[in-house]
Amino acid sequence: MPVLWSFFGLMAHGKVPAMLNFSTGAINMAAACVAANVTTIVTSRRFIETAEMQKDIEVLGAKNKIIYLEDVRKTIGTSDKIYGIVAKFFPKFLSSRAGAVTDPNTPAVVLFTSGSEGVPKGVVLSHRNLNANWQQAAARIAFTPEDLIFNALPVFQRPSACSAGCCYRCSQACVHSFTLRHCITKSFRNWFTTPMPRDFGTDTFLTGYAKNAHPYDFYNIRLAVAGLSA
Repeated sequence: MPVLWSFFGLMAHGKVPAMLNFSTGAINMAAACVAANVTTIVTSRRFIETAEMQKDIEVLGAKNKIIYLEDVRKTIGTSDKIYGIVAKFFPKFLSSRAGAVTDPNTPAVVLFTSGSEGVPKGVVLSHRNLNANWQQAAARIAFTPEDLIFNALPVFQRPSACSAGCCYRCSQACVHSFTLRHCITKSFRNWFTTPMPRDFGTDTFLTGYAKNAHPYDFYNIRLAVAGLSA
């Protein structure tokens, strides 16, 4: 969830996050940084250790400033927490003061191709693009605030899936790596005790779950959404 907070926090302050695809390796991520003029990378020490990306972050840190969310958390004081509470009830007022954009056609996020056909190519999506995508999903899926969404999709791949849940005030559970199929299937029925959780993923994810899951692991899923694109 800190990733989502950072993602929407940057947008609220008029910044355009560029979502690096960590699965492509250090060379492709470095190329993506050059393509999007990225100079600062926000990540997590826990994630780097879990994903065993220490060498990758060394390569990226040679030309980019690395900010760790664990360090940011230590600097959050009482005034910051009060600001966050006020922002929850008056988001438009505070976001306008923070420099949030008001033109829906301005860039919202930069995604990157996998680099399978050369260096990664940047794809700039506007706020209108993201809103159109989650509204398209909502036209077919009855989101409610009572829903609990399980999202195995990394934010670099499908930011609109995260946006859809947030716009409908759904609770969300995210995993730090979509490759941990054994952990996901084993813990799923313990995580979700509400009657209507949803699963956002791809057909590849669902196939992996099917190979590793016990039939009872996903007993309380009402709907699975596969292939939701940005």
